[in-house]
Amino acid sequence: MATPAAAGAPPAPRPASRLRPPNVPNPAMAGIRGLAALAVLVFHVGSQPGGDGEPLLRGIPAQWISPLAIVAVGIFIGMSGFFLYHPMSLAHLQGTKQRPLDFYLARRLGRIYPPYWVALVGIVVLFGYTGLTGWDWIPVLTLTHVYDPRLANVGLYVSWTLAVEATFYVTLPMFAWVLRRLAPPSRTTVRQRFRAQLIGVACVYLTGILCRTLVLLGPDSWLTYTKYALFNFLDGFGGGMLFAVLLSWRKVGHELPRWMSWLVRHPWVCLLFALELYWLGTTLGFPPGLELTGLPAGRLALFAVSLLLIIPLLCLPGIFDEHGTSAYHRVFGSTPLLWLGGISYGVYLWNLPWTQQLSTLQQTGTTTFGSDLIGTWTLTADVPGGFWFLLGTVFLGSVVVAAASYLLLEQPLMARVKRYFVAGRGAPRIRTPEGGPQRAPAPGVPVGGEPDPTEI
Repeated sequence: MATPAAAGAPPAPRPASRLRPPNVPNPAMAGIRGLAALAVLVFHVGSQPGGDGEPLLRGIPAQWISPLAIVAVGIFIGMSGFFLYHPMSLAHLQGTKQRPLDFYLARRLGRIYPPYWVALVGIVVLFGYTGLTGWDWIPVLTLTHVYDPRLANVGLYVSWTLAVEATFYVTLPMFAWVLRRLAPPSRTTVRQRFRAQLIGVACVYLTGILCRTLVLLGPDSWLTYTKYALFNFLDGFGGGMLFAVLLSWRKVGHELPRWMSWLVRHPWVCLLFALELYWLGTTLGFPPGLELTGLPAGRLALFAVSLLLIIPLLCLPGIFDEHGTSAYHRVFGSTPLLWLGGISYGVYLWNLPWTQQLSTLQQTGTTTFGSDLIGTWTLTADVPGGFWFLLGTVFLGSVVVAAASYLLLEQPLMARVKRYFVAGRGAPRIRTPEGGPQRAPAPGVPVGGEPDPTEI
């Protein structure tokens, strides 16, 4: 029999609705992630051929739109480095236990693989994709296909970035383990551990720069076989990890450099500088796509410097402004952008298949949906041409499918993983205030309504 609540006790929290905005630790960063996914969508739409066979966007608009994909992918990579390494960095500085490895891997692999599998099956069943046969499915499903030049771009084209991310997910705990052995909390001070982390992250960053330089300057075969290898992107992950170390340093009671604190207090200065660098890059020779081979040294240097500074300037106020009350946070953390950030993974997965399907309809007046598995049907329609119609329809189709993926698959799956580990698998039972038994959660596992720092 239920007992009445004690006088003055706070009411029990209502169960969270699936239709509430995502509960993330940093709404502004979630909004920026959503805008990055939208930037990839705009890039894919603008790259489609028009009626004359040329891209829909050309000239000055194309010059501005093309670099969006590069910056967006850099944002995804940098955010992964920051959000995933921050709990590890903070635990090291504080001398506390790391999160359980099985919890970390369950969340990371559960976050990336199931929605990807659904999207991969979706393009086969709904859009009639026939580029995969036989044993080729195994490396594509496991995201190891990028190491085979024959399969690198089959299936979902954007999956190459997922393969890089998945490799980083597996490698990162090893990096954190090595640092804890080199600077054990029991025998080092906080400052010594902080310096060890800075040195380790600097090695990660410089390794990425060195490897990419060697690949770009080496024989063509190097690029063919290592184009999507993790070491070519370590500078992006390392930049995010550096922000994680600095935030952890502040959380243990130390101050950021004065110039950085000033930028955090003036977020619009950061945004203006980022826009200026973007304009400079597009005007003076930003690479037109993700291919960096054959570029003059000056353009390559400009690209590297621009990318090095644009992404940190965009993200600096969102990461280090702990109050989150500025106009920067109100804009980037607004409900529409927060929702777009929540469904951004689905938008990223589905936008290119929708773009190709609707571009065919726009050019020929007809397109075919379905496959031999469910049957096919042909849509014939006289639709407007041009960039804006295609952008609107692709955005609508991608958002609808991404929202369904988030609400029906991604959110329930992540909640189930969290409940499983909060239940404290194998942990001793404790007595709750109500008198009922409950297992203690594993160390470092978020409980209740607490947002997971690695949610993004």
